[in-house]
Amino acid sequence: MSGVPANVVFESRGADLYALEGRVDLSTVPHLMAVGTSALAGSTNPTISLAGASAEGSAILALLIGWQRDCHQRGCRLIFADVPEPLRRIAEASEVAQLLGVSAGS
Repeated sequence: MSGVPANVVFESRGADLYALEGRVDLSTVPHLMAVGTSALAGSTNPTISLAGASAEGSAILALLIGWQRDCHQRGCRLIFADVPEPLRRIAEASEVAQLLGVSAGS
């Protein structure tokens, strides 16, 4: 399929369970935002595993904040699980770790 990044995937792993895998960068964010928003639309309290995700810069933060904002507007609570330590550090340095619920104490 043209325009679909081959190095990153967002997939369902069961009822309200999803996984983001691959390298997220500025070129993959628009596709992931659309795919994730569509998938999450039917969820009430989704959890996204980030265990297989890696990031180039802070592009992934824009993606996660966008998904979280969309869920919040629909009245659901989005949970990010299995957050890799490098991603947690980027979120903490950007002062959005607590907002995303990925701070070391959460």
